[in-house]
Amino acid sequence: MSPLSTRCGLAGLLTALAACGQSGGGGGDGGTVPTLSSAQANYESGALAVNGGLHNLLWSFHPAAAPAQAAGDFLVDITSGGLAKSPLTNGAQRESAGYASLSASLSVPSLPLNLDNPSGSPATTSTVGPTVRLPSMVVQGGSVIVVSAEPTYQEVSYVGGDIQIDVLATDQKTVAFGTTVSAVSPVSVVGESVAAPSDVTIAGWLGKDELLANATLVKAEATFEPGAEYFLFTATRSSDTLFTGDCTFNETSVAPPLVPCQTGAGIGSTGHTSETNFSDGSGGAPRTWTFATDGTVCEIASQGTTSCPSFGVRYWVASAPRTASMNVPAETQSYRVYYEMNGNLYSGELQRAGAALGENIGTDAKPNVLPSYLRVNSAFVASLKAALTF
Repeated sequence: MSPLSTRCGLAGLLTALAACGQSGGGGGDGGTVPTLSSAQANYESGALAVNGGLHNLLWSFHPAAAPAQAAGDFLVDITSGGLAKSPLTNGAQRESAGYASLSASLSVPSLPLNLDNPSGSPATTSTVGPTVRLPSMVVQGGSVIVVSAEPTYQEVSYVGGDIQIDVLATDQKTVAFGTTVSAVSPVSVVGESVAAPSDVTIAGWLGKDELLANATLVKAEATFEPGAEYFLFTATRSSDTLFTGDCTFNETSVAPPLVPCQTGAGIGSTGHTSETNFSDGSGGAPRTWTFATDGTVCEIASQGTTSCPSFGVRYWVASAPRTASMNVPAETQSYRVYYEMNGNLYSGELQRAGAALGENIGTDAKPNVLPSYLRVNSAFVASLKAALTF
């Protein structure tokens, strides 16, 4: 995703295709039959359309209350749509994510889904499942690129033994950002209680907010059906990526123009009155950046180096990564960025190539960040849907 988190990339895996060979990647060499790596075989066990595709879940419920559409509550299944064929011998495959409500009484909310719960929000603000914002936006070549969101288009290919997942922009051609998956680990939860799973990962993931915490929402006798699995993806960001959005806690823009941090003033200009008073801006204890000492100004003419990746805009990037004390727990290491565009100053986050993608299965107050991210299969989703009481 992104945010979508990011959580941004929908993918899946499988435990049993015939023998897993050395490395995949899409074709034979001199008559050699291509074989799947273990990561690719596990991935296809869930990701192929014939196996149901991979799924992510988003939910938001008001505490201690019955879920209600009028309150903005939802429980959404985001399905990858599944791969029509294996990328091993058929080349890159495109997926088109779909959204469906798992609850009979709730519908899918309209985009954007802004799930951040910033510091200072009133007590009536709903608690949140995985923190994701859809759609997300990135800066490329001096412009803001909007990531496809409804549906989300992505292309999956095999590079060596890895799985390459590229999420496309709304033009369905431009790669907005990419994820490189090097390992996929399936874990069975068959027979476990849905309301109180013994698997600590799933118990933390589903129970971190109001879903399993509210005993009235899930049938006590329900168990996960045969075939129910989740998958842990060991993955990294494929290339330097500058994510961006409104410079405000309550983001509403789904496309440019974004809400700027400051109008008519650039980095270090005389009109820039807030140079030493920019908070990190995502809730939690604020971190005030001092532009002169806490980072680097990247001029367009000198971009392209490790310290100044090229995005086609003049920007300032922090030298230290964001931490859980500044914002919601950092699932992927990122660096605060402020950039200039059209005479205004905007905010963003730089995720560097090779940054490991994680997932917080704890809460914002008590984070428990896994060194991988999580997806589930169709049997897992069907089990949860059948267990719901609303």
